[in-house]
Amino acid sequence: MSKRYLSVLALLVATPAFAQLSGTAILTASPAAGGQFNDTIVLHNTGTTTIGTFWLGWIPGEDFLPSEPTAITAPLGWYGYAVPDFYGTYSLEFYAYSPAYYLPAGGSLTGFGFTTFDSPQTLQGISTEYPRYHCTDSYLYIGSPEADPGFLFNVSVQTGSTCGSADYNCDGDVGTDADIEAFFACLAGNCPAAPCTSNADFNGDGDVGTDADIEAFFRVLAGGAC
Repeated sequence: MSKRYLSVLALLVATPAFAQLSGTAILTASPAAGGQFNDTIVLHNTGTTTIGTFWLGWIPGEDFLPSEPTAITAPLGWYGYAVPDFYGTYSLEFYAYSPAYYLPAGGSLTGFGFTTFDSPQTLQGISTEYPRYHCTDSYLYIGSPEADPGFLFNVSVQTGSTCGSADYNCDGDVGTDADIEAFFACLAGNCPAAPCTSNADFNGDGDVGTDADIEAFFRVLAGGAC
């Protein structure tokens, strides 16, 4: 084996592998009062290095969110704030206060949230001001914002559902035969009278009186989740 080959081999062995920055995120939008939506985000670190900054609806110099985010929340050790654009659009920057709070490789982080007038359909769509990008195209950084090349990715958007109550007839007794009777009467078109708000779209997915509503009703009646 030649000395040159051995030198090259030694160099390859001694050279550390480059850390890879990558991630995914899911935004769940649930209807709120006044035509707004409460949005929550779960961030997953799919790379081999840390994540210290998550900048939603943004690439350097361009902001994609049509409406200003309000009621912003961030995970423990992180801070979030809205960034305005010259064209009336916004982005939402989240960053960790210190490396102690960076998201490690393979980890997931909840607690990102905000309220907006932008519907899930709007957020899934193309930016009106920057049509090369989607509204939820976003950037990750290993540490501080723009301290490294970053990673561009798209945050997926899904619609959250909110189930009705097991006290379906709103009489104060939860999960009784009367609630079951009231639910099936509502499926047939005779829903409880106001001020009771129970309706035939029990799982809140926009489809009224489906098998999914019936399944969700009995899950909640048994004490399960929506």
